Amino acid sequence: MKFGSITTDIIADGLIFNVDAANRASYIPNATTTFNTTNLSQSGSFLNSPTFVNSPPSWDFDGIDACITCGDIEMDGFTGLTVEAWCKSDITDGIGTRRIVSKDQVGVQGAWNLWVYYGLRWQTHDGSWQSATYSSYSEDANWHHIVGTLRDGTNTLYLDGVAVASISGVGALDDADNEEVVIGADSDVANPEHEWNGQIANVKIYNRGLSSTEVLHNYNALKSRFGL
Repeated sequence: MKFGSITTDIIADGLIFNVDAANRASYIPNATTTFNTTNLSQSGSFLNSPTFVNSPPSWDFDGIDACITCGDIEMDGFTGLTVEAWCKSDITDGIGTRRIVSKDQVGVQGAWNLWVYYGLRWQTHDGSWQSATYSSYSEDANWHHIVGTLRDGTNTLYLDGVAVASISGVGALDDADNEEVVIGADSDVANPEHEWNGQIANVKIYNRGLSSTEVLHNYNALKSRFGL
């Protein structure tokens, strides 16, 4: 697949959202907006100044209030979903609550979260939260590919192309109308919480659950960019 000036062999089927700091169709270095390459009318706006890092191309979040707000991407009634990100944490104590990408506001019913909360966690809301949690996860200041899928009624969490946690019996996704998709914090754009401290380079959302083979494919497609 070719987006702008960057060619990557990522899975295209079902891809509805793709922002990439290395992709000139998505982001021009030091700009304050990044575009969804599958729909250029959708953009992500920088809130409280995430900064651009050149190598590897990524956005740096200060852990205080910086995030990227991407609007309310509709997902009403989705029976499948994939959310994935390449990220690196500047925190190595493994303690605390930090959002990688979410459609959920603290204290308000949301739709899904990919985050660190005393481990690594992927959760969707089908009337209640359904969480796949990898409690052995340890933040180590290295780049990681983190993916959550909802596929055939099962939430699965992947770390660097490998499934590390799952939960079955998951229902269709609640849309959480008016909740924004936010990179690096929760969905409360007026007062961001659970802010990421570190770098995020690429976020993708699919309207279906990728298979384990497809998740591994996406990991292998971009891992060399991050020295893996």
